[in-house]
Amino acid sequence: MTASHDEDSAGPAPTLRFVHCSDLHLDAPFAAADAAVRGRLAEEARATLRRLCELCLAERPAALLIAGDLFDDERLSLSTEELLVSELSRVAQAGVPVVLACGNHDNAAPGGRCSALAWPEGVHVAGSEPLTVDLRDAEGRTVGRVVAVGHGSAHETASRLSALPAAEEGVPSVVVLHGHVQGARGAFRHEPLSPCGPEDFAAAGHRYWALGHVHERQQVGRRPAAHYPGSLLARGFDEPGARGALLVTLPPKGEARVEFRPLSLLRFEMPALPGLPAVRDLTELRAACMAAFEALREQDGRPDALWMLRFELSGPCAAAADCQRDELLDELGDELTAALSSFGVLGVQVRDAGVTRPVDLAPHRGQPHLLGEALAVAAALQDDAVLDRVLPATLAGAAPGQDKRAYVRGLLADIEHAAAEALLREVRP
Repeated sequence: MTASHDEDSAGPAPTLRFVHCSDLHLDAPFAAADAAVRGRLAEEARATLRRLCELCLAERPAALLIAGDLFDDERLSLSTEELLVSELSRVAQAGVPVVLACGNHDNAAPGGRCSALAWPEGVHVAGSEPLTVDLRDAEGRTVGRVVAVGHGSAHETASRLSALPAAEEGVPSVVVLHGHVQGARGAFRHEPLSPCGPEDFAAAGHRYWALGHVHERQQVGRRPAAHYPGSLLARGFDEPGARGALLVTLPPKGEARVEFRPLSLLRFEMPALPGLPAVRDLTELRAACMAAFEALREQDGRPDALWMLRFELSGPCAAAADCQRDELLDELGDELTAALSSFGVLGVQVRDAGVTRPVDLAPHRGQPHLLGEALAVAAALQDDAVLDRVLPATLAGAAPGQDKRAYVRGLLADIEHAAAEALLREVRP
C-alpha cells in the first residue's frame, strides 16, 4: 500500500520530521495489589496516548510512527478501543499520517483484534506484508518515505528484513519494525522475535530505523541511526526512568537529530538508600526513604508525576533485626504511601533484599577459621578466570543472552556480609 500524492514541487530538499514511539501496551494488566491503584495506572496509559496525540498536533510532524505493541490484543476493552480510534483519527485528520507496524501483542493475525479494528482513514497498519507510505509537507513536496513491516502472529521468530523494499536514491526512507536487536540493553527480557542487527541496518540503505519491542530507550545503530524509544509507559520496576517518544529530524544530509519527549507521568523507581548502614531504627529508615524519594522527585521536576516506589534494603544496617521482619516493612510501606500520597505516590514497597547487621570483616580475613575461609572463597569468585573455570556452559536461572559472570555476581552480592551474619549469629547481643 502506498499513499498517493501529486508530483514534487520544485525547491530545495526538505527536512523530514516524525514522531517515533512504541510499546504502550494499552489495557495490559498491572501487578498492583490495590484495585484502585490498578485503575489509576490503566487510566494513565490512556492519558499517555492522549499526550502522544497532543504532541503530534503541536509539532505537526510528517508522520507518527508506532513500532508495535500499541495494545495488548484481546485484552483491549471496547472503551479503550474507542479512545484509540478517536485519538488517532484526530492526528490523521490534522494531516499527520500514522504508520503502525504490528508487534507480537497487537499482531495482524486473521480474526485478531488488530485485524478486526476499524482503523480510521490516514492510519496505515502493516502486518506481515510490507507497507510503503510516501510523506509530503504542506507545500506538497516529498519529504520522505516510510517502509513498515509487522507481525502476522504472536511468535514471528524469522527475520522480516528480506520482505522490505530497497531504499530509493534521493528519497530519505525510514523503516518501522518491531524487532529484537541482539545485544541491546534489556533485550534478554524479551522474546527474540523478528531479529535484526546493526549490520542489517547498514546494508539496507534506509536513513533511520524506528524500532520497538525492547522497552529500554537506546540507540542501537549510528550510520544509519537506529533507535528504540523505550516503552511509552512503564509497567514495572524493571522499567525505571521517564517514558515517552522520540521527535526525530532527518536533514537532507548528515545524521539524524533525536530528541526525547517525556509523555507518561508514571514512574516505577527503586531509589537507592546510601545511608542505610547508619540507620538505627525504623523511624530513621522512614526518614531515609522519604529523603531518597525527595531527591528523585526534584530530579524529575514534574509536580504532577505519579510514582510507584520500591525500597530494597541490602547490606549492613544497624536496624537489621527490624528490617528482616516482613510485617514491619509492610507497615512502613503503608505509612510511606500515606505520607507521600500528596506528592503523587500511588504505592510504596519496602523489602528485605539481603540486609545484614554491620560486621567489621577485616579482622576475619586470612584467619584459619570457617569465616576466614568463606571470605577467601568469596574473594576468589570475583576473579574472571576462577568464574570461567567453575561455571557450567549454561545457567538455568540466567536469561537468554545475559552475561554469566554478571548473573552469578548478582547472586553473590553481599555474600561476605551474609556469611558473617550466619556464622556470627550466636554472638549477637
